Amino acid sequence: MTTITRYIVKIPLCIVFTFWCMAAAAQVTLTVPNGAKQQIVEHSKVAKYEMPIGSWADGAVPTKGITGPLWQRAWQLQSPSITVDQFAAPILSQMKEAGYDVVFDCHDVQCGGFDFRYSIKVFLAPQMFVNLRNFRFIAFEKANSVKTLLASKAGSTLSFQLIEVNPEASATAEISQKLPKLARQTFYTDMQTELLQNGYAVLSDLDYEPGSSKLGAGPFRSLQELADFMENQPEAEIILVGHTDNTGASDANIALSKRRAASVVERLVTKYGIAAKQLTADGVGFLAPLTANTADSGRERNRRVEAVIKRLQ
Repeated sequence: MTTITRYIVKIPLCIVFTFWCMAAAAQVTLTVPNGAKQQIVEHSKVAKYEMPIGSWADGAVPTKGITGPLWQRAWQLQSPSITVDQFAAPILSQMKEAGYDVVFDCHDVQCGGFDFRYSIKVFLAPQMFVNLRNFRFIAFEKANSVKTLLASKAGSTLSFQLIEVNPEASATAEISQKLPKLARQTFYTDMQTELLQNGYAVLSDLDYEPGSSKLGAGPFRSLQELADFMENQPEAEIILVGHTDNTGASDANIALSKRRAASVVERLVTKYGIAAKQLTADGVGFLAPLTANTADSGRERNRRVEAVIKRLQ
């Protein structure tokens, strides 16, 4: 049986943190912005890590399995100005200088968005926030040692997670002994965290019957998460807002987007038991795109329904 030790912490992180290489004496010291706070550490003496090595495709994320001592850590940094790429750049450079190869490097949509996020090993919120529209994942490898970085920005909070597996190293075990263990905390899913932080969240896994405003059969994880959120917030009022691409006339798209949002409301009421008075449907057609409608990928991303908080209490 795998032994897992977890520490939930909130302590200031100095300007550096350490990845251990194959030998205990060989270290990779990486510089991160001052002020980052470590949130949680989890250590398994022996575990198999399925390291992502490609984007979500054909219903799965391709992985490479490696077994050994596993360390998983998460930090948060409050900074309105730093971007995910600005944060990742020096880490990428330092890992390359230490002899690590980049096995895989992708951004949110390129990675596979929602499907990628929910197929990989990630701490839950509040220790690790993942904004499905703004994250970057990088996998590194050197001999038998693998490291992965997941960084995401939501509002002014930059969250990042580091995972390392090194079958020939155990020196990192000393780190955990100095970290205080805190009481168990309430966890939110990434979609629920987006709602609380940004006031809205994209229900990114929805699909509709071809040429129709009728919601597909599902099940849809985002609707379950939204229903759970509303059950915990009985006074909350949510507006479901439909969006389309720019194909066709504006009036027709606004009407279609509103019907699709209404289909979501109906599903939440009939299947999940959410009170109809807590939900409103609206649509804006193609007036608020997430990206350009010049390519199929952009048009697909723009066809969506968002949950917008109207009132919490």
